Amino acid sequence: MKFNLTRRFAILALLSIAVVSVVSAALLSRALAERTIHHDAKVFQSFVDGAIPADIAEAYFAGGGPDVERRMAPRLAEVTRLPDVVHYNVYDRNRRVLYSTKPDMVGKVLPVNPELDEALEGELEVESNILEDRQYLKPEHIYLIDLSHDFVETYVPIWDSSKKNVLGVIEVYRTPRALFQMTWELIRGVWLSALLGGLFLFAVLYWVVRRADRLIRAQQQQIVDKETMAAVGEMSAAVAHSIRNPLASIRSSAELTQDLNGTVSAAVKSAMNDIIGEVDRIAHWIKDLLVYSQSSASEPTRVELGSVIKTSLANYEREFEKHGIRVKAAALNSVPAVSADASLLAQAFNSLFANAVEAMPKGGELSIETALSTDRKRVEVIVRDTGEGMTADQLKRAFVPFHTTKKGGMGIGLPLVRRVVERLGGVVNIDSVPGAGTSVHLQMHARP
Repeated sequence: MKFNLTRRFAILALLSIAVVSVVSAALLSRALAERTIHHDAKVFQSFVDGAIPADIAEAYFAGGGPDVERRMAPRLAEVTRLPDVVHYNVYDRNRRVLYSTKPDMVGKVLPVNPELDEALEGELEVESNILEDRQYLKPEHIYLIDLSHDFVETYVPIWDSSKKNVLGVIEVYRTPRALFQMTWELIRGVWLSALLGGLFLFAVLYWVVRRADRLIRAQQQQIVDKETMAAVGEMSAAVAHSIRNPLASIRSSAELTQDLNGTVSAAVKSAMNDIIGEVDRIAHWIKDLLVYSQSSASEPTRVELGSVIKTSLANYEREFEKHGIRVKAAALNSVPAVSADASLLAQAFNSLFANAVEAMPKGGELSIETALSTDRKRVEVIVRDTGEGMTADQLKRAFVPFHTTKKGGMGIGLPLVRRVVERLGGVVNIDSVPGAGTSVHLQMHARP
């Protein structure tokens, strides 16, 4: 399988960014929830510390009797009147319930309770379903199973006046809806930010890698083209040197045979014409090959584009008549001049007209249209035929050197056109529909 950098990166980047985004969002959401709920618990602890004076607390937890309980009662009532409080218990150091909003619990000693043990050591403890799944395992939860809303369980240690010893713990169950709503909104914001941030990062990295992949492919293609051109250049030079002289001899012999008036039959003359035509065809191929393989061109000069087109049309006038091709090329005298090399440009149009003849063996119409861009900096030439056209696959490979579907073709006609025009700083595009003909668009720099 051909290595595709963009696809490979897209898969790996998407998985990596998704994992990092999910993990980051989960950790940040939990940290945010913990910070929010613990901050709320600290605010509640400050209220409890202010509502229950240390001297009353010391007497109450020391078993001060009915008088102390009467003094403690209004303090505990203040806790009950706090918003969102649904239940609370007061424990002594032995985990015995001294007071509860559920009278059935008073006097009971609870079994092991990790959060209560931590609170008795002086730690502010908080439990919430936002932080972890709620499980009804504690005895006091039996009174809370029917709650329709989630709640926060807070264990507030009660200190003596020296702030060195814990006298007991107040366990409070609250349903702070506003707190939960704000926390869930913050969590949703974190996840949304992680999602959008991950998508943005993926899009940016994908664009960068895709562009880099295209540049790498283009550079690879340029390297291949240069290596191909180097090989073609050496091959074409050897071919030209080895074949031109024999071709010239063959053509001269055929012409000499034609000049033997009265001694040569019509059939022989026709055969000589065929030989001369095929020799010219081979010579044309060699010339195309040499032009295509040139590593550089001469400095562009001011070239009358209309004159070059007319000269190339004149060269193929006989072929057009032979195949019944009508030529439509109006107002060539008014075509703006371009910056080009006249010989190379002529070779490009010769290749286009040769392709048009091969595309319309039974006749048709060849039209040449020209236009000047609105900024008067570029000239466009459209060479359109009504031939057999090209399929999508043929169109895709139209500029691939030495690729051809024509019998006896070399596959350098259109590549030659593109190479010549691009050398001159221009652009070539092709439009083609099977059975409806082909249009070649050439854009070149205008020259005043």
